Amino acid sequence: MKSKILTFIISALLMASAYADHHEAPSAKYVLNIQNFTTNMAALIATQKAFADSGALKERQVGMAVYQINAGGRDGANAAINFFYQDAASLPPPNVMTQSDAHAKTFMQSNDDDSWVGKGSSIYETIHQVGQLTPETRVFQGASIKAMSADYPERLKKFLAQTAVDGVPYGIQQVVIGGYEGETHRIWWGYKSQAEMLQAREKNNDRFRSAQAQFTQQDREIIRTWLATSLLVATPE
Repeated sequence: MKSKILTFIISALLMASAYADHHEAPSAKYVLNIQNFTTNMAALIATQKAFADSGALKERQVGMAVYQINAGGRDGANAAINFFYQDAASLPPPNVMTQSDAHAKTFMQSNDDDSWVGKGSSIYETIHQVGQLTPETRVFQGASIKAMSADYPERLKKFLAQTAVDGVPYGIQQVVIGGYEGETHRIWWGYKSQAEMLQAREKNNDRFRSAQAQFTQQDREIIRTWLATSLLVATPE
């Protein structure tokens, strides 16, 4: 049994599409993040685009996105697939893999993208978001965090507000199931390009580091930082 089946069977996935490729990540209460290593990114994108176009997601109004992980992927992962659920009711039924032809064809049969290996998956809940994602928001910088103190999430919200950059949306996601090496939260910032991200860093790094000094090892552990670029985003119309 292919390793990709294990990764996606955990996700259970979704239902039916009339999707538009907008590139910005859809807003959602719950996000399923699946990370993989692939030697054929083009085939992975083609397979997932066919799935999005199949109509398998529309009924539950679930969005999806495919990302290239530019740096900091789980266990060497270089690709990620996210599914965006508006609420708990949007998550799929347990029989979706056996009763949806699109799911079976995409995730349980041989495809041109069989050269990839699953590296893990997690479900996150969005607990804080500031700013709007637009079609130009393509690059996401983030950090996976292990909270060590009960008040850290609230302090984190204040820290992000203190260090916010005009025009750069950001958010906090809390691990519901999964996580990576004890991860409890993910922070993300959205940019138009990697160049914009680095220019913002150069301009604001001193302010960021100064504000960051309020946290100690007793407050949180930074497990890893990461960077990803959206290659395909399908949102329900």
